[in-house]
Amino acid sequence: ERRKYPSFVPAAGSAEVRPPCAEESAKDITRDEKAFLAALRARVLIVLRSVANAAFDEALAGLSSPARPDGTAWTGEALAAAVDPFYDDHQRLCLDPEARNQRHTYVVKAERSWTVEQVWVDPEAKNDWSASFHVDLEASRAAREPVLTLARVGPVTAR
Repeated sequence: ERRKYPSFVPAAGSAEVRPPCAEESAKDITRDEKAFLAALRARVLIVLRSVANAAFDEALAGLSSPARPDGTAWTGEALAAAVDPFYDDHQRLCLDPEARNQRHTYVVKAERSWTVEQVWVDPEAKNDWSASFHVDLEASRAAREPVLTLARVGPVTAR
């Protein structure tokens, strides 16, 4: 009715008819995959910006949890040590529009979680380093935002 008649006002006391589970669907941020991926990439790039500025504790604060896959926790010192070898062969980590291009983000989708690998773009265009993140979809639905943990930082692995 609203499409046909933009000025339509329902009668007093009448409830809006919505399909079953409409409210549950509205709460599920993973349902709109494109929007969820955009929010996810934004979080990843915030973490990378902090890494590029050598603000490692700030980078970890951009994650949902400092937990590693092996059960230990990332610390600022551990992240700095993991990133340090990158600067042996590279001038800097770029964050220009080319570096933020979606083609540098690889997503492996599974039923309960995603793995996101963000390739690090450098001025020499080697692009041979990346950061891998784990995204818990169920926790993301509950938190209504991407729940992101850092799995690995290092040379690009074979895909």
